Amino acid sequence: MAQHPRRVTGDNRFATAGFVLGLLGLVFAVIPFIGLIAMPLVVPGLVCATIGLARAVRYQAPRLSTAAAGLVLSTIGFVVCLVWIAGIAHDISTSAAPGAAEPYQVTSAAHDS
Repeated sequence: MAQHPRRVTGDNRFATAGFVLGLLGLVFAVIPFIGLIAMPLVVPGLVCATIGLARAVRYQAPRLSTAAAGLVLSTIGFVVCLVWIAGIAHDISTSAAPGAAEPYQVTSAAHDS
């Protein structure tokens, strides 16, 4: 006789929190100049979604798909935040480097009129 997984009742608040934080973090992450404030949303989203996914896999709580979606959204939001941080760091390092300004070049001889 095949065993069916037991039906889990209750709520998986970690999965729901991970999904909401991941969704909000991803929405904010793609907005220019506001993308950096998404980091405090996606990091807890990753943690909550991971806990929710672990609980759902062990049949301690429902909402496996919500936890998985939260994990995916939080991961994508985290990657977008890292891209923003890397881009800003690159811009700062190239503009603050000594000799970053273009030197003047003489392109033709000066003539007195």
